Amino acid sequence: MNGRTVFGWGMSVASLVFTAGLLAAAPASAATSPDEVTAQACTTHDIYVPNKPNRIVSMRYSECHRTYNGVKQSSTAMWLWDNKEGDGKCAVGRVTIGSWKYKWQWCDATKPSPKYISGWHNGADAKVTLEAA
Repeated sequence: MNGRTVFGWGMSVASLVFTAGLLAAAPASAATSPDEVTAQACTTHDIYVPNKPNRIVSMRYSECHRTYNGVKQSSTAMWLWDNKEGDGKCAVGRVTIGSWKYKWQWCDATKPSPKYISGWHNGADAKVTLEAA
């Protein structure tokens, strides 16, 4: 982890929130279900656009991976932040996992977005991008 703080939260607090939220979405273990789920691994990232001190938008996201019934799956959770009121631009986060695609937009400069969760989709990796649009 890079030790930066985004949205006024410490990195470890946000990481725990992401991980707990994604773990809750996992199906029951093989002991109670015929489904097999291997342990998942998660990483947390920060993105700024543009990459300057007076950035327009930023994002913190967590990407998790697991194997479910022999199929690799990925999931993301993100918070968006638009820190420039009245510039006509919003934070837009896009996620692609395999053939699944979605985008979230946030334009409120007074607070970060709620947590957006992609859910689990087949694919070994999630492509996550941020733009000011």
